[in-house]
Amino acid sequence: MPDHESYGIMVKEYSENQIAVIGEWIRKNIRPGRLISEYDSCSLKQLLEIDTGICLTNDTVKEAMLLAGFRPECSRDENWRFRILLVREINENPNPFFNWLMGAEYADGTPEGDFISDVSHDFRFPVFADHGIILGYLENEGAYEETLDAFERLWEEYEK
Repeated sequence: MPDHESYGIMVKEYSENQIAVIGEWIRKNIRPGRLISEYDSCSLKQLLEIDTGICLTNDTVKEAMLLAGFRPECSRDENWRFRILLVREINENPNPFFNWLMGAEYADGTPEGDFISDVSHDFRFPVFADHGIILGYLENEGAYEETLDAFERLWEEYEK
């Protein structure tokens, strides 16, 4: 039986939006499997953080997996293993916005040009995410208002 002392971490530590993003990531990326996966809770934590930009603890990933209906094979282990399949095609294809952004041409020194340059060097930028997740990532990183405005202008241009 899982250790329920840590149960409730998500509600206490993460916003409703972040919880929804975590749940959606699990729904899109993980399927029930017959065999125990090579991906344990720590591996899932790393993938989830790369894809969404949300920094999680191992215990939070465990709780999220429980809430999504996945049960660990041995809940006494530090890193839980599950009978799951990881659907990799979602993780290997960046969001079309990111692809568009890397091809967009804006002059250096403009807010948009600076934003694109920063994104291209930020290996934690959630390249697989949609507008809301990217905005949340920027806000969590403490981005300046000018950066947020540049992102919004670029997103509007992308949607045209």
